[in-house]
Amino acid sequence: MSRYTLYAVLIAAGLGGAYGLMNVLIDGSAQSSPVALAPAARTSAPLQFTGTTRVAPVTALPAHSALTDVDVRGLEVLFQTLQISSDDKEEPIGPEAWGKLRHAVNSNPAFRSQLQKRYETEQDERARSIIVSLLAGQTAPDVIEFARRLHASTDAAQRKDALELMASLPTTIETQQLFTQTLEQERDPEVLTQTIGLLPNIKMKSNELSAAVTRVQSLSQHENAPVRAEALQVLARLDRGATEQRAYEALADSSDDVRLAAIDTLAVGGVRSEQAKNALMGLLQNPDEDLTVRASAAEALQGFTLSAGEHAAYNQVAAQIEQSYATEYPNKCISIGQPPRRMCDG
Repeated sequence: MSRYTLYAVLIAAGLGGAYGLMNVLIDGSAQSSPVALAPAARTSAPLQFTGTTRVAPVTALPAHSALTDVDVRGLEVLFQTLQISSDDKEEPIGPEAWGKLRHAVNSNPAFRSQLQKRYETEQDERARSIIVSLLAGQTAPDVIEFARRLHASTDAAQRKDALELMASLPTTIETQQLFTQTLEQERDPEVLTQTIGLLPNIKMKSNELSAAVTRVQSLSQHENAPVRAEALQVLARLDRGATEQRAYEALADSSDDVRLAAIDTLAVGGVRSEQAKNALMGLLQNPDEDLTVRASAAEALQGFTLSAGEHAAYNQVAAQIEQSYATEYPNKCISIGQPPRRMCDG
């Protein structure tokens, strides 16, 4: 008996409770159809058939109800099912079931409490991510307190999730302080990268924004390449005027990702100076440069006015990059040349 069939039997036997999820084929193979939620009072309800997938009947969840032992067992099956789906790269929750889970989060404090407790013991990263997504945007005091606890954790993954939760809420003074504090004090590169990436979602007053921009400018020279790259791209969104000179410097960065971020920053910022054009032409014409960086420079140069000599040199190199790109990156598209040529392989 496959794991899918086993969990179908468990749920049908009554362990599904209020939130039993079934995404199981009769023959035991995976199916990506939406999961369904069954009410606690109908643990023995007959299964409905939709195509080849068996699902329990769907009804609205009761508002402001406490969770029973059956409900808790149902949550256990929910997360066991999520674990299976994670292992097998299946999509575990369809839109209808997701809406009902969100309804439970909105209306049932006991359900939120169970999710928060489950998060603290859950080892599967995908299941934790789903819990955070379910709680996102909830302004209930218990959710805010949960986010505070996560942010104080020694676990970097929990701090990242705390930032996701706080960024999903209306901006408050506490939120501003939390992000400012994290920018200054966080030492984990992944958490720092996420903090920088979420900054555009945080509404700040001019003086607070100015301080944040100054800090992000500093982080654009951080020892960690992903932090530098994220800082460059976010600077372009927060303050274009503070970005251009740093982007020129980053075009010579040792990291391909940072050089790509610098090219993107100049393009998004609409920079069309001679300095930018010459720097991009230098990347384009450098045979030792990373192919992706050269292709990105070629795309960015489409927005510049080139002299006759520059135009001829550009198109000659662009044709070489097209051939190399098609060989090295099949099934990807690039749009380079003047006039632009969109070229796809495969």
